[in-house]
Amino acid sequence: MNLSAKDRFAGNQKINYIYDAAGTKLQKTVYDYTLQSTPIKITSYAGNYIYEKESTTESLQFFSHTTCLRRQSDHRSDREEGINVEKNGTGFEYVYQYKDHLGNVRLSYQDMNNSGSVDSSEIKEENNYYPFGLKMKGFNNVVTGRDHKYGFGDKEEQDELGLEWMDFHARNYDASLGRWMNIDPLAEQFYDTSPYTYVSNNPLRYDDPTGMAQEDVILRGSQADIDRTTTLIENATTGHYTASVDSNGQLSLTANSISGPAMSEKGKAAVKEIQGLIMSETVTEVDIVSNDINVEVGSIKNNALDIADIEQFDAAGSIGRSSIGALVHELVEQKAKVKAGGIKGVQPIPLKAESMHQRGIEAGNRVDNNRRGFNKNQYFFLESNGEITQELWLTPVNGTININKLNKGKPPVGFIEKT
Repeated sequence: MNLSAKDRFAGNQKINYIYDAAGTKLQKTVYDYTLQSTPIKITSYAGNYIYEKESTTESLQFFSHTTCLRRQSDHRSDREEGINVEKNGTGFEYVYQYKDHLGNVRLSYQDMNNSGSVDSSEIKEENNYYPFGLKMKGFNNVVTGRDHKYGFGDKEEQDELGLEWMDFHARNYDASLGRWMNIDPLAEQFYDTSPYTYVSNNPLRYDDPTGMAQEDVILRGSQADIDRTTTLIENATTGHYTASVDSNGQLSLTANSISGPAMSEKGKAAVKEIQGLIMSETVTEVDIVSNDINVEVGSIKNNALDIADIEQFDAAGSIGRSSIGALVHELVEQKAKVKAGGIKGVQPIPLKAESMHQRGIEAGNRVDNNRRGFNKNQYFFLESNGEITQELWLTPVNGTININKLNKGKPPVGFIEKT
């Protein structure tokens, strides 16, 4: 796995590491033989429980968990709060964290006087970062109590013996250089990029939360079909975002400063889902086709979606499934296939395929703010007003599906939500 087992320093100093078979770090031991022959510090990792031993005493330093306030399309959330239980003398205390959309710990705070509210005097630490992860200095440097060593990306900051690296699990990272300190475990998949380059030198576009691979959505197809896809996304945001695909097929969303009507909740939800895909843990490649008789809306086997089919959902009416909801569904489903190790042209086994399909359904539901269900092999959507939209797929014409939507009032007997 190419993980560091031992780091040696000038002056007879070193750090030893122990990992389990999956590469999860279990222990870190720091030696400074200029001071003593025994370790000066041993840190042990048991999941979210962190123990430290200095001299002859080992004790639990803190444990943590994260609560997502609003779930997005993948491993991210609109905003996250972390809760640490940290050692304070002979006891423990709760410390709360505000994390941004990348998982960076920006603020740690505590209700020190138990008043039920927190003011500026109860902020324990504030962190601000440059794009490559280097912590800004000269302001917001106050640390009250324990110095929490997890900040950028919520990764461990290893500052022993002046190392100043961050542990991203698969690799160590130096934010002052913007470079990895270990070769890319997936280097053979990115032969045109240095195996030590962090997110292709573009941290404003990419994220790499594990050190394994930067993240992206790649769209392949004719220019006409790509343009239809990006236009669909832009229309859903009423011009508040520009969608573009570069010469390598990389999908981007760029916010625009415009006057006029505010973006709809559906548009906002679609942007969050697509941004979540762009910044997810894998590179997802999807073929965009049109009027393809072998692809009905999407083909999980062939990693393809039919933009002509997808456009039919809006053409059939504003109720039920929308075109942007269907597009998000297909992209999320393909992303789930990639994460599960699926191969283009190979149909996943039924159980896995159902799980991937379910991820797509959930994403489409979030965009359209409804619930998809089944009754007698027909699609139904439970709308936010409590009524049902029936969706009928008619015989394809020239390779394009024909959709009819009907308002059916209250839910039918046997309606089963797929959420």
